[in-house]
Amino acid sequence: MGTIDMSREHTLSDAAARQRAEAIATSMDAEYGIEWKWAGSVISFVGRSGGKASGVKGALTLQPGRVRIQIDLPMLLSWFADPISDSVRGYLDTLSAP
Repeated sequence: MGTIDMSREHTLSDAAARQRAEAIATSMDAEYGIEWKWAGSVISFVGRSGGKASGVKGALTLQPGRVRIQIDLPMLLSWFADPISDSVRGYLDTLSAP
């Protein structure tokens, strides 16, 4: 199993960061087939069975001035950790942009 763990600083208000995080989760759902839910300031997500992200588990955590994403990849997807990391970086850049 592979793990992706990244974080970015941001200057957004809590409400704006939450709105962007939710937009990213919705986008990831459409692109990769994940199920997600809020629990406080954390979006937990899992890949739907049979989807592109099947077996993936993770969390996007919002803190004042910082966002962190942690993703556990199943064995098969761990071979693709580099391109997946590139995609995650893009999502984080979108979330943390002013």
